[in-house]
Amino acid sequence: MTTFHPFPRLPLELREQIWKDTVEPRTVDVRRTREYNQLVSSTPIPAILQSCREARNLGLYERVYFEVAAVKKFKNDHAPEMLIKDFFMPDEEQGEKEPEKVGCPKTEQRYVWLDFDIDMLDIGASYFSKYKAIAPAIKRLKFERENGCEYFYHTESRRLKEFINVEEVHIVCADGFWMWAGAIEDHGWSCAEEKLVFTDAFDGRVARGKEFEIVCRQMLKDMRLEATGEAFSTDDEES
Repeated sequence: MTTFHPFPRLPLELREQIWKDTVEPRTVDVRRTREYNQLVSSTPIPAILQSCREARNLGLYERVYFEVAAVKKFKNDHAPEMLIKDFFMPDEEQGEKEPEKVGCPKTEQRYVWLDFDIDMLDIGASYFSKYKAIAPAIKRLKFERENGCEYFYHTESRRLKEFINVEEVHIVCADGFWMWAGAIEDHGWSCAEEKLVFTDAFDGRVARGKEFEIVCRQMLKDMRLEATGEAFSTDDEES
């Protein structure tokens, strides 16, 4: 049975609780196209918001707006497929220039639906500065970076402190685990270290907190052994 016809006859309190129980944690991705800085998200609208007015009126999700550059209208109101695939990536040479300083076109609003308490916002390689307005509200954040990138390591990583209420952070290590050795101490995370989850972009390995540092140290030991035939000494491990 796909339809429960007596549902509308249930007490309002029971119906509301049923609607709330249908809500599950999601990963909501947000990207910007390189050429137009247009908001792109492959995450569908929560099904509950498409069911009926009663469910929508419960306010289980917030409509979160992002300011994006206005886009020229193409045939059938769709931009070329290449623009959708070509996500915005940080440009080390441009740094964090604001739109008005680089001559960006008039802006318009785009939005996604979020439950800040349980949803994870996945921003990929987009700049942290693009999310400054909502940073204090984000509790679960996912992003992709190269720790070997000078701009991220020395400059952009400072913006992590703007996510003051974040409770869990997932980091996709675009340049591999070994480049992120010491990252727990090197960057200013707002959440506890056991809530830091690292994923190696090359082999998909996942490690959390202290476990991650142990994995990185072992990788460095293995690399040194392979290159020189010498393992770390006891003094190396204590340093």
